[in-house]
Amino acid sequence: MLFMDTPSQKWQNGENRINKMCFIGRNLDKQMLEDGVKSCLVTGELRFKIGDKVKCYMGENTWEEGVVTKHWDEGNAYRVKLNNAEKIQAPVDEDFVIKKAD
Repeated sequence: MLFMDTPSQKWQNGENRINKMCFIGRNLDKQMLEDGVKSCLVTGELRFKIGDKVKCYMGENTWEEGVVTKHWDEGNAYRVKLNNAEKIQAPVDEDFVIKKAD
């Protein structure tokens, strides 16, 4: 019923990265929770490399061109610097959000 995420601190260089989740409740279905979390894990490589030219969906059938500048930016698949110098994040690596520029 409630969800809260609060990062406790930034990881240090070279530190093993571990995320922990705490589910509180009665009669929770442990297997369902484990399966649900595992289904969210990312597998494989991202389609676009840093420096690739892309188009990002901006809403209302509008696309803006830019360049990929970072992978996995605060949990988002990409950070993109648009041609107008604005920096945005593409949360998922899907064509409805980000695709190859013409």
